[in-house]
Amino acid sequence: GLDAVEEILRNRDRGACSADAPRRERELESLVRGGVPMALRGEIWQLCLRVDEVRVPGAYPSLVASVDGDGAEVVDASEDGEERRAKSEDGPEVSSAKASSALDSERAVNPKPRASLPRHTSEQIRKDVPRTFPGHAQLDSPAQRAALERVLRAFAAANPRVGYCQGMNFVCGVLLLLMEEEAAFWALTQILRVILPDYFAIAGEMRTHRVDQEVLRALALDKTPRVVRALDDAGCPLHAVASSWFMALFANALPWETALRVWDVTLFERTRAPLFQTALAILELDQSAAFAHRRETRGAFEAATTMASRAFDASQLVMHATCGHEDVTW
Repeated sequence: GLDAVEEILRNRDRGACSADAPRRERELESLVRGGVPMALRGEIWQLCLRVDEVRVPGAYPSLVASVDGDGAEVVDASEDGEERRAKSEDGPEVSSAKASSALDSERAVNPKPRASLPRHTSEQIRKDVPRTFPGHAQLDSPAQRAALERVLRAFAAANPRVGYCQGMNFVCGVLLLLMEEEAAFWALTQILRVILPDYFAIAGEMRTHRVDQEVLRALALDKTPRVVRALDDAGCPLHAVASSWFMALFANALPWETALRVWDVTLFERTRAPLFQTALAILELDQSAAFAHRRETRGAFEAATTMASRAFDASQLVMHATCGHEDVTW
């Protein structure tokens, strides 16, 4: 039951140690690896991300209202740099300590001040919304597209130092398919704070993300050197393929059901270790594919860029990732 799941997760997070805690945690971990039922996914993911603990009542509707429309709330591109930076730094201050840890270590949401979005941020969100899972039966509707844009704009306004970056739209799109809009906003906030911290921080030149790609390459050279060399020879180095995998939590690369299974494990673990394990599993399971042996650059490039999309056996991939690469720990 959900109450039992919540109790296990709370005890795990605060390091509680009852007599049967390890057994129950292992049992829950095994169930998660086997796949969370679709009807419960949205609720289980929220429990894993501790959404209820960071949600600030009234904050999300206020943020949406503050950045609604394209009028005065959009920072004009003609403003000088210092003024624009000042407005950005002035983004929503916070009084609630609970929200502060969720949105930013120093800044979070205050329902009262009016937020503003740089024009380029607003325009990029508007461009990327239709590109998010085009043709998807549930997401490709005016109502869902509008919800996706609202969440992305609200997040960018609440986190001016992060703003918006491509990849967030896919993460948010998945969340909106499995939970209501406001919950998706707080879940997105938690994912980018807990699992992908500083991944989209332009000011820091996305250093965390670039370091992860170097770590993945080092691991792949040890586990699947032939694949890495084949990618290099094809002019498609591993980071050119795997960069988008990590930034979107594989949502834009793996088949739908497989991606959801990877999300189950990643949100449960609340670290990026499952992302590394999954990437290595994809490389290993696909290393017998044509691109690992072909000399033609074109064929190798096409095979490399589509290898994740061929992982239709979700159970095989998750098992290979979590059990075959248990040594890849956080």
